[in-house]
Formats: sequence, C-alpha cells, structure tokens
Amino acid sequence: MTFMSSPDPEWAIASRQFLRWLQQSQNGQDIVELTAWLDKLLEIGERTPLPGLPDEDDPPYPELPADHHRRWLDAAARRFPDLAGSAGFHEHGFVMDDLSDIAGDFERALAMLEAGQAVYAEFEWALMYESHWGKHHALHLLTFLRSRYH
Repeated sequence: MTFMSSPDPEWAIASRQFLRWLQQSQNGQDIVELTAWLDKLLEIGERTPLPGLPDEDDPPYPELPADHHRRWLDAAARRFPDLAGSAGFHEHGFVMDDLSDIAGDFERALAMLEAGQAVYAEFEWALMYESHWGKHHALHLLTFLRSRYH
C-alpha cells in the first residue's frame, strides 16, 4: 500500500487507491491488507477535521449512478468471495454492505472534488467519516475482521 504524491488532499489519494484496490479481483482473500487499509483510512479520518463551509448556497449534490451500490457490492464479493455469504455477517451488519457503503461515500466525495468543489468534498468525506463510513462501517468491519482472523 503506497501513497503517491499529488496536489490532492491525503483523504482523496487514499480513497482513490482504496477504490482501485477493492476493484481488483483476487484469487483469495487478503484480510491482512484489508485491515491495513481500514486502519489507514480511519487514521486519516481522525486527522481530517470538518472544514468550515463558505456562506453560499450548497453546490448540487453529485448524482451517482443508480447502480453504484450494486457495483461496489459486486466488487467486494469478487475481492472477498468467502465473506460474500453467511460467513460475512457480523454483529453490526454484513461485510459486503460495509465495503459497498465505504466505497460509495468515497465515490461521492471524490465526485465533488473532481467537480471543483474541494471544500464541500472534504466536508462530505469528513462528515461521513464521523457518521457513516468511518465510525460505523469501517470500525465495525475492522472489529469483526480482527475478532475472526487475528
């Protein structure tokens, strides 16, 4: 897991790299690498404060493709086929849904960044860290993986 230099903020670089990694098909699972990714993303989330927003109308919220959740569910199932069935259920949810929701939140924030809405993109990413992808899905998924595989 390497992070390349770029003018983009750390959260955007890591999010793009995670999405590319998740889309790669594997012949087997790499739980160790997934837990390393989740640790890294949660660390970045802790270091990324909610920025103040300009005193203007909110920009249009980016519309993601209607099938974006299904696409990420499918990518996660290809990457981790052994966790796509009942083995992937945990106390707080389902591994495939966790990964799909994390990816969807990243995809939305990156779409805002690519549309030139950097402040709103960072706000979206940091807000979703606090309320959805980070302190909900990633944290529960990491707890499940560590309890099962470590």
